[in-house]
Amino acid sequence: MFSTEKNLVDTFVSHLELTTAPWIPLAVIREFDYVSGRTDILSLSNENEIIAFEAKLSNWRKAIHQAWRNTSFANQVYVVLPRNFASAAIKNKAEFKELGVGLCVVDEDGVEVIFQSTFHQPIMPWLNRKAMHALVGNGCIH
Repeated sequence: MFSTEKNLVDTFVSHLELTTAPWIPLAVIREFDYVSGRTDILSLSNENEIIAFEAKLSNWRKAIHQAWRNTSFANQVYVVLPRNFASAAIKNKAEFKELGVGLCVVDEDGVEVIFQSTFHQPIMPWLNRKAMHALVGNGCIH
């Protein structure tokens, strides 16, 4: 269904913006660059919490480690996979739970949360503030 990661991200963001996802974000940005990497998608929740999403077409193991790194600044973190490539990740629920990383699957109909992220208190408050500034200053605010 998704030929590129960009196509997956575009579809996921469109679901966020059309409210066909479990969240109704106040703001959404793509590709937040920070010291340790680049997050595919950031959103700001109604509770002013930062939610980070790492999208991959199939490599959930790489995505879970990238998502876990995002706990340095984000309150919740998720891996985003196409529904048709999520079965291997779903079978490894213990790894997601151990790291506090959630899992979302995406298709043309919407987004489904398979595993909920745990709440994280960011260990880098300065990076959390930078992400918040990016969301409020540059995000598509609803």
